Amino acid sequence: MKNLKLAGLATLISTIVILKGFAQSGETPHQYLADKAGKWSVVITLKLGANEPEQVVKGITAERSLVGDHCIHELMQPAGNLKMPDFKRLADLAWNLNEQR
Repeated sequence: MKNLKLAGLATLISTIVILKGFAQSGETPHQYLADKAGKWSVVITLKLGANEPEQVVKGITAERSLVGDHCIHELMQPAGNLKMPDFKRLADLAWNLNEQR
């Protein structure tokens, strides 16, 4: 169950990082998303319950590549010899022209 919550939170964090600030940047969607391509270090902060302490997970990498003009393909996984269960999270983050995000 913890792995599932971690993956869900990672999806939310990735979406926020990709789209945050676009509306005021003045760039086209393609330019904005192209700047987000590459290899990124990810730090995840999460709470597994209302009364649980925050947990910080470091050592995760995300490799993002631009697919077409309005989509980023992302592969997130533990880096190196991190002491945690192995996982791979694949996501395609698309630009929504109607919502401008």
